Amino acid sequence: MKSVAKAVMRDIQRKIVAEEFSLPWQTESIIFDDFVTEYLKHSQMHKTPAGFALEKVIIRHLLEHFSGKPLEAIRPEDIEHYKMKRLKKVKPATLNRELRVLRALLNKAVQWGHIDESPFKYVKLLKEPPGRIRYLSTDELRRLLAVLGDGHLRTIVLIALNTGMRKGEILSLRWKDIDFERRLIILKQTKTNQLRIVPMNDIVYHALLAAKPKNAHPQDRVFQIKSFKRSWKTALKKAGIHDFRFHDLRHTFASYLVMKGIDLRTVSELLGHRTLKMVYRYSHLNEERLRVATNTLGTILAHSANLDKLESDKSERGSD
Repeated sequence: MKSVAKAVMRDIQRKIVAEEFSLPWQTESIIFDDFVTEYLKHSQMHKTPAGFALEKVIIRHLLEHFSGKPLEAIRPEDIEHYKMKRLKKVKPATLNRELRVLRALLNKAVQWGHIDESPFKYVKLLKEPPGRIRYLSTDELRRLLAVLGDGHLRTIVLIALNTGMRKGEILSLRWKDIDFERRLIILKQTKTNQLRIVPMNDIVYHALLAAKPKNAHPQDRVFQIKSFKRSWKTALKKAGIHDFRFHDLRHTFASYLVMKGIDLRTVSELLGHRTLKMVYRYSHLNEERLRVATNTLGTILAHSANLDKLESDKSERGSD
């Protein structure tokens, strides 16, 4: 009720000012649906095509709940009701993605002067369970590579395994993005909408070199396909690998790096994450490095303790 009362008071104040200066009075109220149209025009200019497509899907769900409501009339209780309703159909992580879009939308409404304060200010995101980590064992890795053959799917899988690149990033590659001389892949279309430089190891370098046609144009796509869903499922079935998604190749890349002792910050940079938060899920895989570090410290402390004891013995003998 408080937010509604504030909205009424603002309308009254505008009306008083308008009457005092003989101005035509008009409310600045805007319906959620109309603002969504305005917001999407702005979003399309600042997001990647994939990010914008996902946002449009999310907004369709928001419209099912908030359609027809003036922005000023949306209360924190309305958002809480949306959370309860959607939790019956989606997982907390999915709902949080939807809530972040709603939060961004309402914050933009504040910036553009449609509302004085975002009702999301009083709403919290849901706690999410730890993210899924499924990576290939060395035996699964051997079996998968054995069934891939020599086609484009093998090249795509090798790139994912050796760079941690996302499926969308791989499929959007053009030959101009591949710097064979410096052995770098330049990613311009990423999930975070930021330029990312990915180093190529020997495996990726030779796989891409072999896949490049002699008459390839810089603007040509490296992979002339939009999807490989069927061939991917067939490969997993032949290899006898279960409960594994293509995105898990990215987890495989990160997991093996961490298990080999590569620090989380480096892994985070290679994956293209803005913060370390996303890579903390891999920290438990580095138990051996932590054990070695602890044992090293124990050796140092034990050695130090023995030295202290020797010094104490010397002192006691001297006082005798």
